[in-house]
Amino acid sequence: MPPGQLAGAGSGALTLGPVARYLGELAGALGRHDEAKAHQRTARESRVPGNW
Repeated sequence: MPPGQLAGAGSGALTLGPVARYLGELAGALGRHDEAKAHQRTARESRVPGNW
């Protein structure tokens, strides 16, 4: 499974849903809008119904 499709946990934090969602938010905050769109698209395509 590609890394963007995994849920992540570490340092006492838990993410629910695709990691790509959070990568997209980070890329957007850094001004990397093309990367943000790609991550958001990956997140939408890999999400599990009822989990996001």
